[in-house]
Amino acid sequence: MRMLFIGHMGNIQKADDEIVHVSTTRSREMASAFSEVGYSVDAAVYWPTAERQFSDTLRYLHIDKIEADDYDIVFHHLILSIQQINDLAHGVPITRSRKHCYGESAQRFKRILAHPRKYLQLDAPRALSKDKRVDIRLVNGFKCIGVATENAVPKWKKMYSKSNVKWVNAATMAGRYEKRASPYPSHEKPNIIYLGRMNDASGVSPIEKLHCIANRLPDMNFHLVTNKVRDLKENKTHAINELQEGPYREIRLHRVQKMIRASNIILHRGSKYIDSFDWLHHANCAIGFAVRPDQDVASCKSWEYFGSGVPTVVEEGTPEAWVLKGEGSGEVAEHANWEDFADKIQRIIDNPNKYKRRKMRKYIKENHSYHNRAQQWKAIMEKYS
Repeated sequence: MRMLFIGHMGNIQKADDEIVHVSTTRSREMASAFSEVGYSVDAAVYWPTAERQFSDTLRYLHIDKIEADDYDIVFHHLILSIQQINDLAHGVPITRSRKHCYGESAQRFKRILAHPRKYLQLDAPRALSKDKRVDIRLVNGFKCIGVATENAVPKWKKMYSKSNVKWVNAATMAGRYEKRASPYPSHEKPNIIYLGRMNDASGVSPIEKLHCIANRLPDMNFHLVTNKVRDLKENKTHAINELQEGPYREIRLHRVQKMIRASNIILHRGSKYIDSFDWLHHANCAIGFAVRPDQDVASCKSWEYFGSGVPTVVEEGTPEAWVLKGEGSGEVAEHANWEDFADKIQRIIDNPNKYKRRKMRKYIKENHSYHNRAQQWKAIMEKYS
């Protein structure tokens, strides 16, 4: 069965090893997993230089070559895939530096949106009908919508009563990465890692939460490895990935450094996605925050933490907290209680042998790989055909 896979593949220009953005990596893994469970997959890429034939069942194909009628299934992966295809269908081509990149024919993309058998996976579910670029009729046209958090299902069923909505659990590729050299400058003190963006929309910014905890644990080093940091005072988000270029690269970094007021918080630029796991494998503990008490958005960093096996502390309200409660490889702190959060970190540092890294890695690899997710989707697509 032929599948057209539309995901967040815009950041792939020449080869997979250039990937920085986590969404691109997740789309790549999902397309690859589908090709291993019985589908012949064409994954749409936005740069002609990214076209590649990987196997008899997987290739990257430039989006201006795609004809929707050639496929039995159209699978949209992540919110951006819908937004971009919707823009293209309305005659808004994509340009970079004033040069046309792709989107030659609006009719081509209208046919993709009109495909009779299409499905949508969302890891960060939100009301698409509130997005001016996405019409509610488009949302209701999917055979099934998969959301990555269980508590999002009833909300989506209420918003889109004509759609089939299923919980399709989150996945990680962490299990494939072996332990390499440590990136930490020193291991004299416990190293606590916060990995990922710090630009969520919570009332208290993540960097302020980090200060509340680090000030209570002065004998530990808190490493912030990030691509983006939100400044509430300026109402700006600063991008500081180490692979970025341009005249404002160092200015943005300097502005973020000024936001750090604790000597035991150490800022590191984010880099390639694959390098993230080096930080996790060698950390004593990882931490993650919830955006709000009833958060219904999957936290990608939580799954990378779990997949690497590092003992983890998250806030109550984080959708993935059930994994820690079930597998015992971490602690769940009271929501917005930074004293309790610090106590939970201290508990992990004081009792490292209690938290079984190998057991957690094994559980995630067996239950939350992209292969598992593709199998789950295969059953859903057969049911809602």
